[in-house]
Amino acid sequence: MIRICFVANSSSSSFIVVPIGEPVLTFKIDLGSYSTKVTTIKELDIKLERWWGKGFKEDCSFYEECVELINTGQPLYIGSVCSDNDDALEHLLYDSGFGEFENLKVIMGE
Repeated sequence: MIRICFVANSSSSSFIVVPIGEPVLTFKIDLGSYSTKVTTIKELDIKLERWWGKGFKEDCSFYEECVELINTGQPLYIGSVCSDNDDALEHLLYDSGFGEFENLKVIMGE
């Protein structure tokens, strides 16, 4: 990791900054790094069957919404994140979830 003017030790990094405008940082996260783009109902069925087994349609409360979105040309991104690795952005998504992003509609998250 590259640090610019950071005072660092093994477990933390200290900083002094002056925000220009609002003190908010924005991250650009490529969803393709953590998910698969699904554009057909066949792809949706294959992905969901891998996760929940053959009877997934009976227990899947969001399946019809996914089908409707695909039928209107809206791609879905289906994936998962974990905290068992060194990927800082994946940890951020795992800890924070997707609820705070204005440009995403969360269909399912657990």
